[in-house]
Amino acid sequence: MQLAQFPLEEIEKRNTIIKELAIQYKIPFIDSYALQDHIWVHREQNNSWKHKNLVRVLDAIIMLFFPFCKDALSRKRRLDLTVDGVHYNSISAKKIAAYIDDAIKNLQ
Repeated sequence: MQLAQFPLEEIEKRNTIIKELAIQYKIPFIDSYALQDHIWVHREQNNSWKHKNLVRVLDAIIMLFFPFCKDALSRKRRLDLTVDGVHYNSISAKKIAAYIDDAIKNLQ
């Protein structure tokens, strides 16, 4: 999903720079950006970031004090991997954790 006014090209550019530095200095690099792109379900989705600041603040408070509600918010908004179009729900967090775990195991 591409959020309006979200600087996707800037994220891709920075990710490439970090990857190149990791290769140059022989540091393991886990490309979580590529993983997200791979597991993302490309379809039009609702998100709270299109709303005014009050909704964003309310989302932040709910997620901070009631983190177990993230998956319910995702379902209500018909989001597959995020709570609000940006922040992970438990499904994507588990997929990224498994990806990182596999990458660490492959380093040994």
